[in-house]
Amino acid sequence: MLEEIAGECRVYASEREAVEAVLDGGVWRGDLLVVTGCGARGGPGLLALDGLGAALAEAGLDVPVLTDGLPPSKAGVESPWISLFSPEPVSGGVMGLLRDGDTLRFDLVEGRIRTGISADELESREPFVAPERSPFGYAARYARSALPALEGAGFG
Repeated sequence: MLEEIAGECRVYASEREAVEAVLDGGVWRGDLLVVTGCGARGGPGLLALDGLGAALAEAGLDVPVLTDGLPPSKAGVESPWISLFSPEPVSGGVMGLLRDGDTLRFDLVEGRIRTGISADELESREPFVAPERSPFGYAARYARSALPALEGAGFG
């Protein structure tokens, strides 16, 4: 049984950015991929990270992934995934304060999350800012009014 997930954060604002980093050799064993912008409000829409799962398998990497989205829907992904992390960065969640090089540890036995960042430093960081999206259309309406994933990710 897995008792701990830990690593040095490599933070990406989208699945596309994370896939590019994996395929370009910018991710190594010991890293913990943090992929934001995939949750109900950040997507918009709750995204399954199938592309990232395929890229990790192709690269032969077994690194943990922390995301506000869903794990890949396809079988065969070996890496541990912490998904539906809430609150989402676009809603002011702590995940949006993580930066490259931060250490993060999930103790699955004690049910604790620990980091090497001081509380003062975390409070001083600028929060995640979602990429500009069109203010029109269904996707924009969804992003403005979507509920968090654990509340159904539908309209409020």
